[in-house]
Amino acid sequence: MSILPNSLGTFNYRSVWKILPVTTKLFTPTPDGPTLCVLCQKQQETFEHLFLQCAAVIPIWTYISDIIKRITGAQLKPTSELCIQFNFPQQVAQHTDLLVLLYTMTRHTIWKARNAVRFDGHTLNPGGIRKMLNKALKYRIANEKRKNTSPYQETLNKLSDTMD
Repeated sequence: MSILPNSLGTFNYRSVWKILPVTTKLFTPTPDGPTLCVLCQKQQETFEHLFLQCAAVIPIWTYISDIIKRITGAQLKPTSELCIQFNFPQQVAQHTDLLVLLYTMTRHTIWKARNAVRFDGHTLNPGGIRKMLNKALKYRIANEKRKNTSPYQETLNKLSDTMD
């Protein structure tokens, strides 16, 4: 049993193995060509840039880091090894399910925001990704609370208590 629903499990697999179709995988990078990040329009859209380094996503990782610090007491800096490969330090090992959920849902929300800008012509407003993430997390928490036998109740209650 996993804390991730099937759709997020599939997304997680594709992102851990870096097989999501970011533009530098689809096109030859050029200085001003179609490989620029659609969120910031400043850097090439590589996997690491889109999910960790883009100016548009840094505030969301700061928000997630603050939530994690409130729950675990550990200050974890978002890195590819931590947020994508899930190589967690021993001090937070007991919170693995929560960290996998938070990091996967954060990456998924970034991906959805990127696709809304790229394919649907939406604009990214400040706080938009955070609002999308909070909505997704609250939905996930409510979904698990409806299940009376969920083994993740305590984990999700901790998350719910720390969200604003």
